Amino acid sequence: MLLVKKAQAGRAIVLVLLMVLAVLAVGQLAFAQQEASINSVEVTIRGDGVAEARVQAEAGPGLASIELPAPPIVTTILVTTADGNSIPPIVEGNTLIVPLEEKTSLEVSYIVDTKANNGVFSFDVTPPGVPVKLILEQGIILLGLPSGITSYDKKDGTLEILFSEPSTISYVPAEYAGTQPAETTTGGVGEGTGTVTTGVATGVKGSWQIAAAIILAAVIIIAGGAMLYIYRRKSGGNGVDAVVTSLDSTDKLILDTLKNAGGTSEQAALLKATGLPKSTLWRRLRKLEAMGYVRIIKKGKSNVVELVKHYEKGQEE
Repeated sequence: MLLVKKAQAGRAIVLVLLMVLAVLAVGQLAFAQQEASINSVEVTIRGDGVAEARVQAEAGPGLASIELPAPPIVTTILVTTADGNSIPPIVEGNTLIVPLEEKTSLEVSYIVDTKANNGVFSFDVTPPGVPVKLILEQGIILLGLPSGITSYDKKDGTLEILFSEPSTISYVPAEYAGTQPAETTTGGVGEGTGTVTTGVATGVKGSWQIAAAIILAAVIIIAGGAMLYIYRRKSGGNGVDAVVTSLDSTDKLILDTLKNAGGTSEQAALLKATGLPKSTLWRRLRKLEAMGYVRIIKKGKSNVVELVKHYEKGQEE
């Protein structure tokens, strides 16, 4: 009986020790976790309607917490360090947890998870402590302005809007509204189509900034509404499939190469076969995966790309 009691006491002591160690481990983990320092945030809406986000940050060592400015398509998230290495993140909603051995610069890029309703695309943006630069490529009809605009400018056929308050971004790609974007001119909005691809003054301050923003918003909303009406009449009310399935020559090159390889290829082999830059190939693979054309399978330290479906030969770019 005495031996049994001693054995039970020994097991109790071991259990207590294990609990203490577990508490210390959790405490150490919580201590190591820290919010990353966000340096810049860009959200680009491409002419085909796909939105991409890019976050520059610094963090480490330990577990870095990074708040994403817009909802991500999880499978498209790519985290790279300053030396080009990829780090697999832990995703919790709009928060990334990244393990780092030392302090380093990070770049997070991903395709934004957008909502679609009757051909109008939208997503929410929450600035993570720094202003967000919204970049609109030529041919995007913006149906409203973000809140807290601090500046805007036209650069190389795109419109850049810097804003600092949570906003919902709603837009329609003009090419799917059955029109062609107007020629851009400095100092105003293309009134012929309502596309917001022309430049406006930067560093706007004072009361006339508010007036300019109101005028710009009115022009965009009125012109955008007219274009949306035409778009719905011509498309039957929904052009989502046209946007989502849009492929260009680079996308088709990747799909053709995969098909010729028997439908499966390691990413390194695909990189060599296509001759594309590493970063370009990865971004396109993430886009194709989000569109349902390919599947990216992690195997050890490398990726295997599997062809899910091929495009139709008559599909337009």
